[in-house]
Amino acid sequence: MFRFKSIPFALICAGSFFVISAGEEVSARSYAQPPARCMWQPVVTYQYQTRSYFHYVTRYDHHGHPYRVRQVCYKTVKVPVTKWVKVCY
Repeated sequence: MFRFKSIPFALICAGSFFVISAGEEVSARSYAQPPARCMWQPVVTYQYQTRSYFHYVTRYDHHGHPYRVRQVCYKTVKVPVTKWVKVCY
C-alpha cells in the first residue's frame, strides 16, 4: 500500500545524496584507460552439409533388356562459412 508520509522522507534522502555527491571532484582523465582499437575481422569456419545429386544406373529387366534408372544419392560436403568477429586491442 502506498503511503503519502514516505514521499517527503524519500525526497529528503534523495536531496541529501545529491548535495553530498556535488562536493566531490572527479577527474575522469586520471583513471581513464586509452581507448581500445576495435576492428571487424573475418573468421572462416566450416560446416558439413548433406547435398543430394542424381546418379544414373543401368538395370536389366526380366528379359535382359537394359534400361536407365535415376537414383537420388547424398553426399556430405564441407562448406566454408564466413563470420565477422569484433577484435579489440
